[in-house]
Amino acid sequence: MLLQFVGLFYLVTYFSHLIKFLMDGRKYFYNLIYLCLFTVFYPMEFRISWATDQSVSFVGPLKDLEFSLCFYSSDFANVDQNGTNLDLQHCNNDQNIMSGFIIAFLPLFFRMLQCLRQGYDNKQFIGTEFMWNFGKYTCSTMTATFSYLYKLYDHHIFFGFWMFFASSSVLYSYYWDLKHDWGFLEPNSKFKILRNKLAYHNPNIYYFVMINNLILRCTWVLSISPNTAVALGFHNKLLFTFMISFLEMFRRCQWNFLRVEKEHIKNQMAYKAVEDLSLPVNIMTNKLMLKQKIKIN
Repeated sequence: MLLQFVGLFYLVTYFSHLIKFLMDGRKYFYNLIYLCLFTVFYPMEFRISWATDQSVSFVGPLKDLEFSLCFYSSDFANVDQNGTNLDLQHCNNDQNIMSGFIIAFLPLFFRMLQCLRQGYDNKQFIGTEFMWNFGKYTCSTMTATFSYLYKLYDHHIFFGFWMFFASSSVLYSYYWDLKHDWGFLEPNSKFKILRNKLAYHNPNIYYFVMINNLILRCTWVLSISPNTAVALGFHNKLLFTFMISFLEMFRRCQWNFLRVEKEHIKNQMAYKAVEDLSLPVNIMTNKLMLKQKIKIN
């Protein structure tokens, strides 16, 4: 009863903030989520594809959220003769992996739809960058699918297919990171295998990221595979999941820095102004604070 009260208190506290605190920012965020889900009906923008890419890395936290919902909605009085709570046992049940598969599959599926939408917006899909990007996410969805099937049926054929698509997805995604997302591998670049324009002055930073990104891509493919802890022989499943999720968050952070940098340089070279970068906060509040600071001085 106490734990259910805590969960209810958390939900009430969270939703009470929707009205009072940073309403403009929350509107912006929820509108962005809406566009990510229904982007097939709207023209594509950089912020939509970027936000959807973030959700690919949130498989671990979303799984934790699913467990939390199961935990707080459980009947804590439902115990067997040994005192074991049957509802909580269901939340911890390793056989119940459908939710993990869906959480890993859906963000990749939405990115596939967005690639199709980009082809539609540009009046061409076959042979374009959008088609190859679609293939990248297709390869990733096959990785998640065969990992789920291997857990479900425990057959070596499914494990073989998972190994094939996982390896292909790592190499495919790694090359895409370097060439398309970060703009590296420019021919005749003054910075070897990088690009001519760099925002960070020390090129060794980029070389370091290129190396560790390959390693982190290997851990990323484990994060979208629901059965990797068992298949690879890890006994401590919770520690394995935590480490994989942590490394994926680190990979996504460094990916974000270089992805946004490349987009900024692209806009700069095209003399393109971006209107979507204004902060969703009350500007009048900042003006009043500035006036008070001037008076004090």
